[in-house]
Amino acid sequence: MNYPFSDPNRIRNTPVWACVLLLIGFWAIAQLVTMPFVMPLIVPATRSGEDIEPFAQMLVILISLVVTFVTMAGLTLAWAKRVEGRQLADLGLIFTATGWAQYRRGLAVGGLFTVGLILLVTLLTVLSGFGEISANDPAQNVVHWDRLADPTLWLILLVLGLAIAIQGAAEEILCRGWLLSNVTALRGLPIGFLLSMLMFASLHPHYLFVDGFSVSPAQMLTGLFGMAAILGMGAMLAMLAIADRSIMGACGLHSGFNYSAITIALLVIILSSDEPNAVHAFVQSFKQSTDLTAVQPALVFQFLLSALVAFFLFRRFGFPRAG
Repeated sequence: MNYPFSDPNRIRNTPVWACVLLLIGFWAIAQLVTMPFVMPLIVPATRSGEDIEPFAQMLVILISLVVTFVTMAGLTLAWAKRVEGRQLADLGLIFTATGWAQYRRGLAVGGLFTVGLILLVTLLTVLSGFGEISANDPAQNVVHWDRLADPTLWLILLVLGLAIAIQGAAEEILCRGWLLSNVTALRGLPIGFLLSMLMFASLHPHYLFVDGFSVSPAQMLTGLFGMAAILGMGAMLAMLAIADRSIMGACGLHSGFNYSAITIALLVIILSSDEPNAVHAFVQSFKQSTDLTAVQPALVFQFLLSALVAFFLFRRFGFPRAG
């Protein structure tokens, strides 16, 4: 297994500057391909000046996840195969018992990472005295367990799981599987590691434009904190891929983290709020998990935890040598 090191006698590596342009191009093309699928759901409400119905919003989210990232992964794999002559193993995709074990471990670690973040934020909230629940308001303490019997909820969670699995795998194929291995072959592993982190963060520009192009200094600061958290995640995912000599574990961790963050928020809304509708709760939970309106403690903890894990992996495994 030679990942992330490519055999120069067999593989035609793309120049680093071209890798950067291609990554941006693949992302842009994926957005354009997605537009015809989602615009029919958005345009009617926009023209009438009404809010988009929650069900339509849910469809836009799920369709965007699937179409965008299938396109992105497809373009990356096509370029790697047709132009560079790579095999799947050269991208760190190892579909063996070991590879799938790495994927399952990644899923579990991603879920635990989310739970750890929630516990840290909760502890900070309690210690700071904010967000306390009043014991005099019984309505706040009601848990609606009966809502778990709604089949719509479980269907949403199933479809979301498939969509997030595609999304996580696509970003790992692009940033860790292709970009990291390509740049490593040409400029060495440290440069490949750093560039994969930076370009991974560049795939999340929405953090800077939550309010559209009316960007305030406060929103820009919030967006920069969000990008820093993404950089930390990128470092952790890259070190895991390097340590495993495969991106399977990184794919699992990436998807496990994203899925558990949205799912936990969704279940909290369903069980504890006055919103019994699973579709409404899904839209609300997705927005809470992806939109940044203020610098949140979770962003700081996400950066610190992911950077700590990346440092641990580096101390444990280091940067392996080619061959």
